[in-house]
Amino acid sequence: NPVVSYDDLGENMGVKVQLADGTTADADVLVGSDGIWSAVRAQMYGEEIKKSSADLKKRQGCTYSGYTVFAGETVLNTQDYFETGYKVYIGPQRSFVTS
Repeated sequence: NPVVSYDDLGENMGVKVQLADGTTADADVLVGSDGIWSAVRAQMYGEEIKKSSADLKKRQGCTYSGYTVFAGETVLNTQDYFETGYKVYIGPQRSFVTS
């Protein structure tokens, strides 16, 4: 059930998530794991939400390559934010990048 939008309820108050079927959910944290053209990220940064082809294999004219990448983004201001820009966590045959 895809996320349509969310409301940030303020510091330490969590989020209210609106789902495609019309229901809502309250949560402490919202993880937008909906791909490179994330609807969650688009709202976070005020960007246009991109459209998919009917078979969900193309977005903005790009065909799915078969690779899956997991990345993280945050709007938190950490002490080392401007020094690092991003962090990479590496494990056996895996890596995770946050920016």
